[in-house]
Amino acid sequence: MPWVTKHSTETYAPPPPPREYTRAERRQNWWHYHWAWVALGAAGLVVLGAVLHDTVFRPRADIRIACVTRTALPDEVLAALETGLAPLAADVNGDGRVVVQAVPYVLDFGRNDAFSAEADMGARASLVADISAGNFYTLLLDDPAHLQQEFDLLAPLDGGGQTFAYRWQDCPVLAALDLGRYPAYTDDGTVFLDGAQAVQGLYAARRLPAAGETPPAEAAFWQALTAGAAPPA
Repeated sequence: MPWVTKHSTETYAPPPPPREYTRAERRQNWWHYHWAWVALGAAGLVVLGAVLHDTVFRPRADIRIACVTRTALPDEVLAALETGLAPLAADVNGDGRVVVQAVPYVLDFGRNDAFSAEADMGARASLVADISAGNFYTLLLDDPAHLQQEFDLLAPLDGGGQTFAYRWQDCPVLAALDLGRYPAYTDDGTVFLDGAQAVQGLYAARRLPAAGETPPAEAAFWQALTAGAAPPA
């Protein structure tokens, strides 16, 4: 087989020097390969900023109310509760504002199926943690008997220890609240319902003191909330 050899007079041109990119081209090239990372970093900064803003600037609640219900109360109704009950509270933390916070816990004590148990797990854990921390003393709830049976939490309203909650309609302060309207979604579109419908069947109760006596501001709030309430039947 013949061999191919380089002729003694054959020459090769040197490779061209690497291209020098302009500053604008270098910026464009860098952006082409890194824009996704920049976007992710910017999104992370936005989330972090929102969390920090909420933590630092969000008003701290003076009174927290536990709303323990089988189905979630509409956000509009929770907001109306917070606004309507704020005049009953005091500036406990001294920040110059009076803030009442209605904290929802969606728990259905009467259902024992696996789906309900899993759905309730998060709300139950949150409720237990807040009970242990003494984060609330007033409750609005729709099933006081089951809650008392499970947690032994409620303070009796009578000397016999058999009655633990006032009906919503028996408390003049609660019955007089303007809870506005909230949207409900049906097959025919969106309808707006009276907020009073969402609280039908609710009760007002208070918890036993977490340690020692109920804090004075919490006791005063409860007295104002239940002023004129008809004794439970």
